[in-house]
Amino acid sequence: ASTETGTISGPQAPPPSCRPGPAAKVWVIPPPMGVDIADEGKKAFREHILGCKTILWNGPVGVFEIDKFATGSKEVALAIAEATKNGAYSLIGGGDSVACVNKFGLADQVSYISTGGGALLEYIEFGDLPGVAAIRD
Repeated sequence: ASTETGTISGPQAPPPSCRPGPAAKVWVIPPPMGVDIADEGKKAFREHILGCKTILWNGPVGVFEIDKFATGSKEVALAIAEATKNGAYSLIGGGDSVACVNKFGLADQVSYISTGGGALLEYIEFGDLPGVAAIRD
C-alpha cells in the first residue's frame, strides 16, 4: 500500500506498529521491512546523482523484483543512466544492482558493471583482495 511518506507491504496501510524509517523516507514494518522509497526519496536521490561526476551503486533501494516496489530502484537507475549520458562515470557493483539495471534495460547506459559487489567494496576500502594478494605472492 502507498502512503504519503513511503510504500509498505501488507494488506492494510499503515498498521499501528508501522513507523517512518530513516533518511530515504520508507515505511518500516516490524521486523524492519522497508520495501521501496517514496517520491521524496526518489527526488533526493535523483538530485544527488545528477550532481555527481563518479557514481558507485551497490544495492537497489527497494524490493525491485516485485514490480509494485520497483519504482524507487528504477528511478535511481534512470538517474544514473542520465548522469552517465551527461559525462559522469558510473559503476554498478553487485549481483542485485546488476539484475536491477538489466531489468530496466539500462545496462548499456552505464560505464561499468561488476557482479562482485562485496569484493568491489572491499577492494575500494582496503586496496587489495586476499585472493588476488595470494596469487601475487
